[in-house]
Amino acid sequence: MKKTHHDFPKEILSLFDKFVHGDIDRRGFIEGAGKFAISASVASGYLASLVPDFANAQKIAPNHPDLWIERIRIPSKSGSGVINAYLARPKNLSIFDKLPVIIVCHENRGLNPHIEDITRRIALNGYIAIAPDALTALGGYPGNEDKARELFAKLDQNKIREDFLAAVKFADITEHGNDKVGVIGFCWGGGMANYLAANSNKVNAAIAFYGAPPPLEKVPNIKGKLLLHFAQDDERFNAMWPDYEKALKANHKDYVAFVYPNTVHGFNNDTTPRYNEKMANLAWNRSMNFFNNLLKKKVTTNIEITNAFETALAANEIKGGAYALFEGNKIVFKGAFGTGRGDAQLTTKTKVRVASISKLVTAFCAWKLASEKRFDLDGDISKYLGFKLRNPHFPDAIISARHILSHSSSIRDDGENYRGVIGETLESFFTPNNPNWVDGNHFSDKPIGYFCYSNLGLGLIAQCIENISGQRFDIYAHDNIIKPMGMDCGFNWSLVSDEDVKNSSPLFRRLGNDSFWTVQTDGDPISKPRPIVNTKDNLELKDYKIGTNGLILGPQGGLRANIENLATIGQVILGATPFFDDGLRTNVLKDVWKFDGANAEKDSELITDYATGVGHIKPDDRCPIQGLKTTLYGHYGEAYGLLAGVWVDTTSQKGFAWFINSSLETPQKGGNSGLYAIEETMMNAAARDLSLI
Repeated sequence: MKKTHHDFPKEILSLFDKFVHGDIDRRGFIEGAGKFAISASVASGYLASLVPDFANAQKIAPNHPDLWIERIRIPSKSGSGVINAYLARPKNLSIFDKLPVIIVCHENRGLNPHIEDITRRIALNGYIAIAPDALTALGGYPGNEDKARELFAKLDQNKIREDFLAAVKFADITEHGNDKVGVIGFCWGGGMANYLAANSNKVNAAIAFYGAPPPLEKVPNIKGKLLLHFAQDDERFNAMWPDYEKALKANHKDYVAFVYPNTVHGFNNDTTPRYNEKMANLAWNRSMNFFNNLLKKKVTTNIEITNAFETALAANEIKGGAYALFEGNKIVFKGAFGTGRGDAQLTTKTKVRVASISKLVTAFCAWKLASEKRFDLDGDISKYLGFKLRNPHFPDAIISARHILSHSSSIRDDGENYRGVIGETLESFFTPNNPNWVDGNHFSDKPIGYFCYSNLGLGLIAQCIENISGQRFDIYAHDNIIKPMGMDCGFNWSLVSDEDVKNSSPLFRRLGNDSFWTVQTDGDPISKPRPIVNTKDNLELKDYKIGTNGLILGPQGGLRANIENLATIGQVILGATPFFDDGLRTNVLKDVWKFDGANAEKDSELITDYATGVGHIKPDDRCPIQGLKTTLYGHYGEAYGLLAGVWVDTTSQKGFAWFINSSLETPQKGGNSGLYAIEETMMNAAARDLSLI
């Protein structure tokens, strides 16, 4: 079995780190081991096990049929005169093919077989990769790691820095280059990557694996974006990070940094036992996404949202989730991460219960009936309910559908008592001497116009839809909204295929200090009659009288949908999918309620303005997206461990949708917005990818 860093005492790994960096020689390593009661023979065995195994770790053959390989010489007038380099790029490029160029900076042993292999890996991702050899002036890499380390100590570091700067200049003008240059480095090369970023305005993106910072006075000169990878257990380099990060922040530099759990220095190097496959793969994928999105000239990227999901997964903060970034009617990026039912991999087709995002589709139903002049959004809603609805505190004030859809109707939830049950009526919540009346607690003592977020109110809207259309709410929504929009979702699993139900994901929470995830809802929907409804007195769905309890089919939170469906919902709000005309969209997206500091009961910290079924996020001091440029329209979702959102910018015609199928029992709170920290993280990441900030 291949050894890992767990097979070595921590003291031995610490000594090996000093050995690798030239602080001690072999004798020093063995003598140092003796101080920990480790014999010379055992210490020698440890050292032999830790040295690189280039042959077995090679991933891309030097004669790979898809690669063009050559050894080149780069002029370096201010350095060593010339520096040798290893170049790899895709084969058979035409004169029109232009690719980014990546400078690969090796560790402190020169251009060894491992770095050549790294260079080929990068080239296969669609780059021209160039790996200079700092040992050129001393004859080049000698074929022996110990000898290479000895030679490295003799180098003139000032000249070597000039040599690598010369390589960046060469990259900028090399044949088939697209004028975009990235640098990546490991250990000593990580420090070189940082140095090049701070000393060349040609560097568009730099990645440093456990590298030393540049001189801090040079940080203001950094032009490109940085991706910095650190091992968890790496005292030497981690000690340098706080001052470096402080300088980056002080100078408003664009960077992303990650510390990888359960790793030691060199965790990306797959030729030694220090290699951590899981974390190395995560770091490598992040690195390639970073380069792809910054150097291949895409307007919208997915690097931030991808990093956000991967980081949360690595920390066991979520079990799974998905996202979609869209521009107009096109999804430009989508992705799914982690697992769902039975640890099945999530896909962008995996359906989950999307909680309050359901309210958007319910609102669409109301909009459609309004567009057909069958539903007066501003008239007395009692006309459509089948009973008179009045707040007993304000008996003369009519309540409209627009009031309800903007949560300013004075109707509120009484705890969790807003589930529809066959055998009960919705009227029983609003008239005295009924089991759901609960002393009239569903009415606020504040007048209409006061914000009370209400799930119960969406049942009233659904009941109106049933009475106007003559159809059960879930059927009307499917026939008039869901299917015509090209979606395959459904309320309470209504009309969703057996295959999609089988491939759906439950919602989960991590309870207390548990490390495992506990199902909260939708654990086994395939075994139940669908749509799933709550009943009593042995009644069934066939016993339900249409237009008597709009809560039955979950208009407030029962939609089961996948991330692609959520993107479509966002595109409808944008107007990119021409389902509603611009006149109607203008009408329903305008403010109905605005927070003035005192006109809200709860949840006003989440949405400070509300339209007709759609929330607004505005760029103010309570905005969850720091630096947001414009107003976003959409809705949050939170229930049973799910956290989610669909938000769009009608100006740029961009938007994003995301969900996680799991969260902690008590997630960490975010900043001033009132959201959880992970919600703010996901939203900020998506907004940065879309250049909304």
